[in-house]
Amino acid sequence: MIRRLAEQLGVHHEALRNWIRQAEADADERHDRPTSEMAEENRRLRREITELRRAGLCETPQSSSSSVYTRWAREAGSQAQEPICKRCRISETGAP
Repeated sequence: MIRRLAEQLGVHHEALRNWIRQAEADADERHDRPTSEMAEENRRLRREITELRRAGLCETPQSSSSSVYTRWAREAGSQAQEPICKRCRISETGAP
């Protein structure tokens, strides 16, 4: 059915399938992917962290051998939420 509809719309069937899945996630009908709003927030936070790293206000995991990130990484199996940015206090999950 999706293949036939995709042909009628002139799009690839997997593109249509992904659009349907995303619409279901946005309608809170499925929980195996982030909503569009959550995905946009994640992109915004990644850009913000990148800018902070460029400005030297946020450490990168590779350059922080004895930093807070190392302590967080050691406890990765636990619910550790220690910040990776010393000044801005942003954790790996994006939580302050």
